[in-house]
Amino acid sequence: MNKRGFSLIELMVAVAIVGILAAIAIPNYMLYRARSRAAEAKSNLAEIGTAAMTYKAEYDTYKLQTSVGLCWQLVGRARYDYWYDGVHIGSHDPSFVGGGNHSAFSTTSSFLASASGDVNDSGWDSDQWTFNQNRVLNHLNVGF
Repeated sequence: MNKRGFSLIELMVAVAIVGILAAIAIPNYMLYRARSRAAEAKSNLAEIGTAAMTYKAEYDTYKLQTSVGLCWQLVGRARYDYWYDGVHIGSHDPSFVGGGNHSAFSTTSSFLASASGDVNDSGWDSDQWTFNQNRVLNHLNVGF
């Protein structure tokens, strides 16, 4: 007898194996994606910190003057919103108006920059970071 193709049992076993592999791989991929998105916040907060330190060297204060900005601009597509001195300075959404609890913490000798974003596509800011004049990076809410 000449046998062609696969039996139903063989196909079901193959589909089950693919399903098990997908169940293992997809959560790991989502975690990897969230961590890579968080790297954006760390990098941009370090840039904001460098801009703030440059500003302090020039004006002897971290507190922004009304006529002079921080000289930091968000470049490219962002997944986080950024604040400095309680002021929203960058966003993943160009129509963003502001919000959240981002008080003005900058003084002549200290500053606090913050970032919040939705790294796991939950629809709300589930990941929050802060960065200060001592170059200390704090992870407030773990979104992944």
